[in-house]
Amino acid sequence: MKASGETFAATLEEIKSAEAKAASIREEAKSKAEEILRNAKKDAEAIRLKAEQETVEAENRFIAEGKEETEKEVSKILADAKKSADRAKARTADAKLIGSLYEEVVRLE
Repeated sequence: MKASGETFAATLEEIKSAEAKAASIREEAKSKAEEILRNAKKDAEAIRLKAEQETVEAENRFIAEGKEETEKEVSKILADAKKSADRAKARTADAKLIGSLYEEVVRLE
């Protein structure tokens, strides 16, 4: 019976060893899973930050393009206004000249 008791004790030791090994494997797997999760969270945050940065850059480009277009329009409007003002000034000068000539002609009569 001694052999049977030793076999039983050996079996218990094997079971304890297998349980310890399984616990170790579970802890290692848990540790690796936590590391994977941490890395995934870091990657997700990096992707989010990059997307946010690209969005801001795109908005800035859009604003710059809009500003450039607006400045062109404003320049065109100002140039047109200057031309109109110059024409009006020329008409006013012509009217004054005609008025002066008329007065001169009337005085000469």
